[in-house]
Amino acid sequence: MKSVRLGLITTVAALLAGVVAAAAAPASVSANVNVRSGPGTQYPTVGSLFANNAIDVGQCSAGWCQISAVNVSGWVSSNFVVIGRGAQVQPRQQSGPDINFEFNFGGNGRPFPAHDNPVPFRPAPPAPPVFEDDEEAGACFYTRPDFRGEQFCVTEGETYDYLPRRWNDTFRSVEIFGGAQVDICRNEDLSGACATLRRDTARLPRELDKRVSSVDVY
Repeated sequence: MKSVRLGLITTVAALLAGVVAAAAAPASVSANVNVRSGPGTQYPTVGSLFANNAIDVGQCSAGWCQISAVNVSGWVSSNFVVIGRGAQVQPRQQSGPDINFEFNFGGNGRPFPAHDNPVPFRPAPPAPPVFEDDEEAGACFYTRPDFRGEQFCVTEGETYDYLPRRWNDTFRSVEIFGGAQVDICRNEDLSGACATLRRDTARLPRELDKRVSSVDVY
C-alpha cells in the first residue's frame, strides 16, 4: 500500500513540474519596447528592452504578456513578443486535455481517480515580418553619445515635466523609432532652451548636452 501511494505522489509531482516548466516559454521581443508594472499603458514603466532581447513569457491576456528578462520583469505588449523562430505569442487559455489515472487496490479496493490539467506548449504560426512602421512609437535617451551608456525609454504620448533625479541632466543622445517626435527642454515644465527631434540624434546640441530636465514624446 505504501509503495503504491508513493508511486502515485511521484507521478503527480512530475506532472506538476511539467506544467510549471511549460508556463514560462523562452521568447524575445521584436522591437525596442518598454516594460510596465501592469498590463496596459496606464501602468508606469519599470524598464525597457532592445529588439531581440531574450525573455521568458508567463501569462498573456488582453494584448499584454507577463515577462521576465535578465534585469527586468513586468508586462509588454504581445504585439512585440515572439517565440521560437519568429512565431508570435498568443494568449493561451489555462486549460487542456484531462489526463486520468485509475488505480485498483486489491480485489475489493475501489478505483482511485487522479486528475491533472497540463497546458501543452504549442508554437503559434509564424508571425509576419516586423517593419519599421509596426514598431511601438517612442524614443530612448542615452547617457553617452552615439546611443551608448544607460538608456531611458519613453513611449509615444508620455510627458515628463520633470525627469526623475536619476535621469535629470544625464542625456547625451536620443534614438527615435516608430515615427515619433521628441521635445527636450533644459528646464522643468518644458521651458527654457528646447529642441524638437524628428530623427536619431547621436549627439545633443551643446546647450542641451547633459542639461535636459523635461521631455515630451508624441
